[in-house]
Amino acid sequence: MRIRDDRRAAAFALTLATLVLWPIGSAADTPLQKAGRALAALTTPFLEIPGNIVETDEEHGPIRAWTEGLARGIGMSIVRPSVGVYELVTAPFAVPKDYEPILYPEYPWGYFGQGETRRSLASR
Repeated sequence: MRIRDDRRAAAFALTLATLVLWPIGSAADTPLQKAGRALAALTTPFLEIPGNIVETDEEHGPIRAWTEGLARGIGMSIVRPSVGVYELVTAPFAVPKDYEPILYPEYPWGYFGQGETRRSLASR
């Protein structure tokens, strides 16, 4: 009975420490976020095609969306997994500076975002 109580107390303390310290780590890019970006890049590169079509349509209209946007999406669906491998291998290291993303949007589904996500794309 005593061992079970000790385990519960340790689990509670670990959970509490995680909840308290989580916001501190999430204020900036971390190795874990870099690894998450890498896994997203490796598993969802197919989102580059519709994402670039949508982005090009919003900026230049439907004709360029289905020509230039489609071509850019196909190209980026090859580039994003390559960058994902690089980010996964280098996740423990602060390269580039402060674990900043190499591609924008950071995640393939970022093309479909609203508000801040869309504004960050426009500023790049």
